[in-house]
Amino acid sequence: MEKKEFPISKSAITWILTIHLITALFFMLLTYLVLTAINTWAVILSFIFITIWAVFLFKRPHKIIIDRNKIVFKSLLFSPNRIDVNNLSSIIVGGAGGYTRFNLEKKSVITLSEIENKDELFNYILSLNPNIEIKHVAGVRKALSALGRILLTIIVIFIIGIYAYALYRCSTTGPSSSRYNSDANADIKNAYTCAQLYFDDHPNGVVTLSLLKKYGFDQHHEVEVKIISGTKNDLKISSTHTRGDKIYEVDADAKITFRKKE
Repeated sequence: MEKKEFPISKSAITWILTIHLITALFFMLLTYLVLTAINTWAVILSFIFITIWAVFLFKRPHKIIIDRNKIVFKSLLFSPNRIDVNNLSSIIVGGAGGYTRFNLEKKSVITLSEIENKDELFNYILSLNPNIEIKHVAGVRKALSALGRILLTIIVIFIIGIYAYALYRCSTTGPSSSRYNSDANADIKNAYTCAQLYFDDHPNGVVTLSLLKKYGFDQHHEVEVKIISGTKNDLKISSTHTRGDKIYEVDADAKITFRKKE
């Protein structure tokens, strides 16, 4: 018996890629909203989401092969799904995405795509099993499918717009501020510790930033540290990150306070 192959159309592949891209962007945006910070966990979860949807994408059949009364749905990933033509009861064509559903007695195999040379495929299957019923979706469903694509396009633009805005916020003072603020907070604690070491040697001295560094102060990149008052009893130091949104201050009693940048 002749072996025949029926590839999925390029337009269908484009449609499937678009759907999965939208889904990946949606989950990445969801990760951003839930965690409210671009950090290691956000990157890890985004990678997991993209990997999951990539698996689904490559699992989609890109070619249908009929060989020895077996319909083989060949995908780029995993072993092919095979069904026996003799067990096939009906084929339903149409709907959103132009799906083709191969109905079996106990299960159905759905291909969310348009098949090239669809009529030739169906005629060949009918030649193997004339009892198979081919059902076409009504024209109203097709019109709704076209409307659905328009609405989906609008949703795509909306989601991409939100995601682009989220990335813009992350590049300024948005959710990434928490990491920058942590650097400033760590620096002011370190500065206070080094100041106390200086005062142990010079109780009546006046500490400066250069003296703090001599006593082991290691300043983070882009963190600004200022000595407002350098005496032991009136000590006051401030720190802030250039990309953070908080200013930290510590006094002689080691009390740390902060305020929002104006």
